Amino acid sequence: FKQKTAYEIGVRLVGSEMCIRDRFTPTLSIESNPDVFMTRFFGAIACFIPLVFLAILTSLVFQGINIYAARVCLLEELGVGASIRRGWQLLKSNIGYTLLNGLILAAIGLVFGVVAAIPAFALLLMSAPKMLEGIWDTQVIFSLAGLILYSLLMNVVVGGILTSFAETTWTKLYQACVNKDMFQPVAPQMTPFA
Repeated sequence: FKQKTAYEIGVRLVGSEMCIRDRFTPTLSIESNPDVFMTRFFGAIACFIPLVFLAILTSLVFQGINIYAARVCLLEELGVGASIRRGWQLLKSNIGYTLLNGLILAAIGLVFGVVAAIPAFALLLMSAPKMLEGIWDTQVIFSLAGLILYSLLMNVVVGGILTSFAETTWTKLYQACVNKDMFQPVAPQMTPFA
């Protein structure tokens, strides 16, 4: 588009006009020019990847602050703003322990997830060939009902146990961090001689 500037007729401002150029600019597609398309596509991906990592890092920091701030609010009886500030202080001073605890809990969750998925896949594989053929007999219905029951059981029981374990572990880490901060020696201050 080519835009003309506003013009006046008499005393009033009338507006602007637009003219459409008669040249056609084709859109970029993989069929028209695959090399340029792939270069631009991977260039866009390369620009997007750092944003994803930045979003993940920001999310982890906020989650760490939340972990400590919730315990500070409850156990130290501070307000919301003071709890968030205290949670940030605890996270900064104990980042190594926080990352280690998070990695251990993530590994435990991953192991339990993989172990729990094996029977679910077995139940699904028993009925998958018949379902793909459109046969819905009692074996398919019972295996799907078993899969639903198993999933509910694993999510409620095992998920509840893992969540309780994780929250207890975070609370114990909070208590250890607070006790460590309380018993750190204070550096003596040098006073000039009078």
